[in-house]
Amino acid sequence: MTTIHDVRNQAMALSASERASLAHDLILSLDDPSTLELSPEREVEIRRRLQMVREGTATGRPADEVTEAMDRVCAQVGDQKDAFVATAARRTLERSEW
Repeated sequence: MTTIHDVRNQAMALSASERASLAHDLILSLDDPSTLELSPEREVEIRRRLQMVREGTATGRPADEVTEAMDRVCAQVGDQKDAFVATAARRTLERSEW
């Protein structure tokens, strides 16, 4: 049986652009994409950031640091983990800074 840890490790082995594409698909899977409404400004920002990933100029936090932080928070919310992840993904889309 594949665990979330296995999937996470496999995903982290992907290139930055592949991870960005996967993240995009996963976030969209949380809601019905037909109901997802982004302002034109957000669309422009998403395209800008995607271009940075593709060009190799994007910066971010180390994956281990992000994973550890998410694991700590998820452990605190226990059974509410799925709701937390969905909310966090939505907030990520809404933030002007990733």
